[in-house]
Amino acid sequence: MTDKVLTLETLRHEPRYQAAYEAVVGAIFGKDRFAFDLISARNAFAELLTLNRSRLNQMYEANWRPMQPASKRQNALNCPPFAGAIASYSCTRSGYCPFCWGRGVVEIFRCFERIFFGRGSIYDKGIQTTEMPRRCKLIRFNTLWRFPKLRQTKDWSSALAFVPNQTNGLKATKRFPNNIFWRIASYPSAEVDALNAVFGYVMHRVDFSPDDPNVLTLERSGLALVPYWASVMDYYDSDLAQQLRTRRPVKSFIQDLGEPNRIALLKGVSEAFHYPRGLLYHTKVNEVVSLLERVDHHMITATFGASDRDQLLKAIAEPSDITHDNVL
Repeated sequence: MTDKVLTLETLRHEPRYQAAYEAVVGAIFGKDRFAFDLISARNAFAELLTLNRSRLNQMYEANWRPMQPASKRQNALNCPPFAGAIASYSCTRSGYCPFCWGRGVVEIFRCFERIFFGRGSIYDKGIQTTEMPRRCKLIRFNTLWRFPKLRQTKDWSSALAFVPNQTNGLKATKRFPNNIFWRIASYPSAEVDALNAVFGYVMHRVDFSPDDPNVLTLERSGLALVPYWASVMDYYDSDLAQQLRTRRPVKSFIQDLGEPNRIALLKGVSEAFHYPRGLLYHTKVNEVVSLLERVDHHMITATFGASDRDQLLKAIAEPSDITHDNVL
């Protein structure tokens, strides 16, 4: 077996890689255990490699299909890190693999850089960002649903049941109140709309509850850019409830990170798009396999609002900045 991940010789110090490092390594081992430097990263990736390989071997024995046959298993076991030298391949199991998850976080950070500075700019090419467009604030949001096992069947058959694509609206909400896939599909822009955001990046993350192994959690988390003159904090909860159109209680959270400078963006991306650590630590491997067999193996993400820098600058302009010809 070739230990490609242990040959880490360089560390990319761009903020996008630090955000991915904190979103994965920080989420799995704790924020303060491994610093973002070459020696610490080498130790962190070595320990993560061991943990990941142990879990992959367990999942191989449990007949997880993406690990079959043996050639795919070898490919997964040798997936390289995301913050070192560019690797020639990845295992592409971004819904589980912590290294591919980190690469996904890098791309999320890159998306924000392109929105702020434009595709092809010096920032888009990897130079550290020093200044962001003003007149907007960065908001981190999180909405959480809990899905306990059914008392009758002792499993999550209802939460993970198939929902027909043509099912929508309030009728579906009443018909599938405890279904994860319906919650993912219904009103995916609810938080972005409730914030009146001009741009939003949203992730759906399914994991095992750290408080109760018999509970699955669905988190819709992300970052939104809101014009600085917009007042959203006082009305968010009521607006979100109206957007979701559901009586089922949810736990919602928003945090104003202020002007979207480099520090705020790094903090927001690393916390909003962190790795679901229960996939590595949940004690019942068959339940992990069952979850991954039903949930898409890729990051479930979406963007809303402005698609480039010009649209962003236009959207965050104050109404008073928009001039009109005088009418006599």
